[in-house]
Amino acid sequence: MAWLYQFLEDILGLYKEEFEFIFNRMYEETIYTKMGLLTLLISGGLMALFYFLYNNPYAKLLHWITAMLISGVIVSIITFGVITSGLADYLVDSDLEVQDFTKNLRFWYAGLNFVLACICSFLWSLILRKWSKIQMHIPF
Repeated sequence: MAWLYQFLEDILGLYKEEFEFIFNRMYEETIYTKMGLLTLLISGGLMALFYFLYNNPYAKLLHWITAMLISGVIVSIITFGVITSGLADYLVDSDLEVQDFTKNLRFWYAGLNFVLACICSFLWSLILRKWSKIQMHIPF
């Protein structure tokens, strides 16, 4: 999972060489792996609940979008907590630049994982709708 986040850091310009020690800490603490697995599992779990337990045969596209957004919000909140606990030392660092960068990094990753959770939810939808007896008509 680390390769995906490192690729996205480069594209979005999140990676700063002067703060390389923060990214190394994220790699050593397996924060990237935790974020990736949580994104996959939570989005997959919520979409499975939607496709197999949401017993409304007249569900519309709005219900499906709501399930995706709920997945994104939950993943964002958990990501924020994972990064906060993993980088707690840098949040109280004596260097204000390190503190500010770490605080901003938490919000960047929460937003990034929100988008990734929505993408994963869409992909899970394409897989799970084939086996659903109720919601097989959503999203298309």
